Amino acid sequence: MTTMSRVSDLNDAGSAGFERVVLITGAGSGIGAALARRIAAPRSALMLHARGADHDARERLAQVAVDCSANGARCATVFGDLAERGAAEHVVHQTLASFGALDQVVANAGHAQRQTLNALDPDALGAAFAAMPAAFAALVKRATPALEPRSAAA
Repeated sequence: MTTMSRVSDLNDAGSAGFERVVLITGAGSGIGAALARRIAAPRSALMLHARGADHDARERLAQVAVDCSANGARCATVFGDLAERGAAEHVVHQTLASFGALDQVVANAGHAQRQTLNALDPDALGAAFAAMPAAFAALVKRATPALEPRSAAA
């Protein structure tokens, strides 16, 4: 299994007082990174996820976290291949452990082989489905109890 770990908290704010806590999968590049930068704001906490397959991927996610922190968000990062059993649960668990809550999930992680269906390798197709709809289902299953509305008095 790919090593799954919570890598860093980038600022010192406590978990109390967040207006929203957001988990963004696939936050290391593309749409996920753009969404993270757009969502980042004071009184928000972001758990930024990437597969982290190599050093460059980890560095890209770290830069997104720095950018989001500069916009006032408290950020933490977590790595794991969502196509692997237990990874989605780990990512949600790390979010809850880091911030004590979870208000929104942006399920953006995924990859695809850009080729014709006739040329597509069945294993590549299986991996894409494991990383996208299957991972989404696992994220939703694990996150649903945490996504219940919090009391305004809490």
